[in-house]
Amino acid sequence: MWELKKRIKYRSDKAWVMMGDFNEAMWQFEHFSETRRSERQIEDFRDVLSMCDLHDLGFTWPALDIR
Repeated sequence: MWELKKRIKYRSDKAWVMMGDFNEAMWQFEHFSETRRSERQIEDFRDVLSMCDLHDLGFTWPALDIR
């Protein structure tokens, strides 16, 4: 998936937006699981974001405030 994103970025110089949950973490402390992600996997995700000039808009938990 990361290679596809890089190819999309380099085919055009126009602005683009990607939205959604990539189910990845930029940093180990953001990954909430008993199984650790490899540092290489996390670095690959950050590299793709950087290469494609994509920016993390952040995350707030809980996603919904049901009051």
